[in-house]
Amino acid sequence: MSKLFKKIATGFSGLNKLISISINLSDEQPVLEGGSFILSRGDVKFDTDIKSFKREDISKIPMVLTIEGKGVLHKFVESSTDKIKLRNIIPNIKEEDFYINYTPNANGTWVSIVRKDLVSKVLEDNNLFIENIIDLFLGPTAIQWLNELTIDFPNFIGGSELVHENNQLQSIRKSSGGHLKNRLIFGFDLEFNKHLSLVGALVSFSKRNNSFKDEVWTKNMVTAKDKKVFQNTVTLTLAILLIVFMGNLVFNQILNGTYNEKVALALKHTDLVNQAASLQNEEKLKKEFIQKLGLEVNPQFAVFSDELGNTVPGSIQLSRLVVNPLKKAIRKKKLIEFKKEIIEIGGFCKSSQVCNEWVQELRTLNWVKKIELVEFKFNKDNIGEFIIEVSY
Repeated sequence: MSKLFKKIATGFSGLNKLISISINLSDEQPVLEGGSFILSRGDVKFDTDIKSFKREDISKIPMVLTIEGKGVLHKFVESSTDKIKLRNIIPNIKEEDFYINYTPNANGTWVSIVRKDLVSKVLEDNNLFIENIIDLFLGPTAIQWLNELTIDFPNFIGGSELVHENNQLQSIRKSSGGHLKNRLIFGFDLEFNKHLSLVGALVSFSKRNNSFKDEVWTKNMVTAKDKKVFQNTVTLTLAILLIVFMGNLVFNQILNGTYNEKVALALKHTDLVNQAASLQNEEKLKKEFIQKLGLEVNPQFAVFSDELGNTVPGSIQLSRLVVNPLKKAIRKKKLIEFKKEIIEIGGFCKSSQVCNEWVQELRTLNWVKKIELVEFKFNKDNIGEFIIEVSY
């Protein structure tokens, strides 16, 4: 394992699995190369080749796409990114028609562009969806983001030959085919046709290009993280419900056996009759507690949670989802009370307008009886925090 991977993994937080693929449009028959990469216990590993994935499985995992070859244009500008005016570099360009990569180095900035309709065609030809793309790299320039993590820069990657000096990319030109047998890159043994996808995965895991990403990919990344948080919340909720139901079942079986035994003994011993009465009271209290939890209603928690999750816009991040929350804090010797048939949702967004628009959308769900925005405030970081209660 290369030290480069450990450096990336050490500073990473976020998604721990993604699909990274590359495609060379200059090939006679362009094909997708790459597969899934996993971040686990400080290591980045290549997991599964893209050719082994089923179509429905691909759409479930965030994807990084690298395009090179015909239709991709690179230009080096001796200027920092904030001072670049694209129309001065490429006259008469309509910026809204292109995806643009800005890759800075010590001497200036690499500007790489590709038409949006070309990217759409690549995705369509391969049955992929733009909503699943969390990062788009053009050609080999993404390797520049790794310059501080390694001194072992390759001279060939993808369909390009690179010239670099002091880990700064100087030029890019089309390479010959003689280097295609190389396997090692950054000390990692991987087929050459997967090297570009490896670089894309490493940069995305390291998040070094986040401030230069197109807002389309940033939004898709936020959505992917929200989906993961929501899936974990639903899984945890279902696990808790299963434990409660199983515990209740086991308790009832034990209690019934104990109760029957005590009733038989009570025919001969008066004191055992009193014990049986005590157990009956205990059973009653536990049944009342289960009723207060609202578990006897047996609502379709998973269905409701899934429908709620499908409506979450990209600009909202959920922080919690609580089914039948407490009416008030638990106090010693006080009866515990729950809000029945209520789902409490908490999260963050930029403005109250975004939150209100989502609330209006939630009102359209046919199982929602009532919805209320309980609280909205801005925290010290000027991020809106909200609490919503949904009655079902």
